Amino acid sequence: MYWITGIIGLIFVVAPYIFGYSGNIAALWTSMAVGGITLIVSIVEGLQADRQLWEYWIAGILGIVAIFAPFIFGFSNFTSAVWSSITLGVLLVLFAGTKLFSGQERHRAHLT
Repeated sequence: MYWITGIIGLIFVVAPYIFGYSGNIAALWTSMAVGGITLIVSIVEGLQADRQLWEYWIAGILGIVAIFAPFIFGFSNFTSAVWSSITLGVLLVLFAGTKLFSGQERHRAHLT
C-alpha cells in the first residue's frame, strides 16, 4: 500500500498548481513539504526488501498535520487549499491507519 501513499504525496506536490493556490506561500509550502516527505518515505519503503511500518506512521502523522495546517498556518480563507489539504490529509490518515492497525500486518511484524 506504500504506492497509494506515494500517489497521495505526488498529488500534494502538484495540488497548488492544479487548484490554483500556488500564490499563497503558506499553502504552497505546506503542500510541498507534506507531499514531498510522503513521496520520499513511500519510495524508500517501496525500495526496501523488508516491509516495516515506519512509513505508515510518518504518513499518518503527515496526514494529521495536513488536516490542521490550514488553520495553524493561516490559509483557511483559501477554499481550494483548505479542501485539498483536508481531503488528502484524511486519505493519508485512512490508508496509513488501515495498514498500521490491520491485524495481519502486526502479526507478520511480530514473527520477524
